[in-house]
Amino acid sequence: MNIYGVLDRNDCHIDVSTSLKGTKRYATRNGYTKVSIRYNAGYIADILFEKVNGKWVEYNPPLLEDELDLFADYENLPGEVQAILDKHCTGDQTYEDCAALVRDLEAVGYTCDYGLDAEPHSLKKIVPTEIEWTCTDPDNEQYGRQLSERVFEFKEKNRWHDLDPDNSEGEVIQMTVNLDDYSKDSMYDLVCSYYGYTDFEEFLKTPEGLWIIAECIFEQESSQY
Repeated sequence: MNIYGVLDRNDCHIDVSTSLKGTKRYATRNGYTKVSIRYNAGYIADILFEKVNGKWVEYNPPLLEDELDLFADYENLPGEVQAILDKHCTGDQTYEDCAALVRDLEAVGYTCDYGLDAEPHSLKKIVPTEIEWTCTDPDNEQYGRQLSERVFEFKEKNRWHDLDPDNSEGEVIQMTVNLDDYSKDSMYDLVCSYYGYTDFEEFLKTPEGLWIIAECIFEQESSQY
């Protein structure tokens, strides 16, 4: 059973009735401007309606800055993001087109969603701090995280810092690896140098394989090995 109520001036839910219509009447008579509900008499209350200009309207909470759909702010997007949108958002895109759009956006630090109608929406910037680091080599204090399908970030304690405190690299070496910046042949050579000759095509097909390739690139380019 659902319980309808009102929110007081501190936005605390007050039970009123099992009838939405009755709750709206109560709110109007007593000067409340928000009607809420406890679904199945649960502990969480959600706002349903708000009185605006004397009329009850469905409640739409204001978007936080990081929830804004950047599709509506095209003019202020970086040029590389605009170019990706111009390439993929043709108006008659397919599911495959949308998947390609997401891949290209993620390569430059953005992402979006799309629905059953293959219409992209909810464009936003990827916030790396929301992605947890994974320890990939405890002996060398190496950590990595996957920012998108083909973009990774690694960091590791600079083992040369103690020998040369003035080393311009600092105490921690940190690097972003975008696999799209590397040719297939160069990635193959890197994997072979670490793992011997193997079925490289299988590496390219799995998230684990892509991670290994990115980690190999980091270790080769970080001057730590």
